[in-house]
Amino acid sequence: MAKINFGGVVEDVVMRDEFSLDKAREALKNEVVAVLAMASKARRRALNMRDNGINVIVGQWRATRPPGTRR
Repeated sequence: MAKINFGGVVEDVVMRDEFSLDKAREALKNEVVAVLAMASKARRRALNMRDNGINVIVGQWRATRPPGTRR
């Protein structure tokens, strides 16, 4: 397990070689992962999880105004 310093807080990070996709599928086989996001990148990541066999629900905030407009 790697240790990474995020702004003065040291976090333990599980690396891909320590926790494979097969282990993730097994750990999440009876779970539903909800991804709530404002950015399209999160939606793409959630769809990637779905394509890899994980049950995912995607919720995405939709702007009420066109991008680039001010209130």
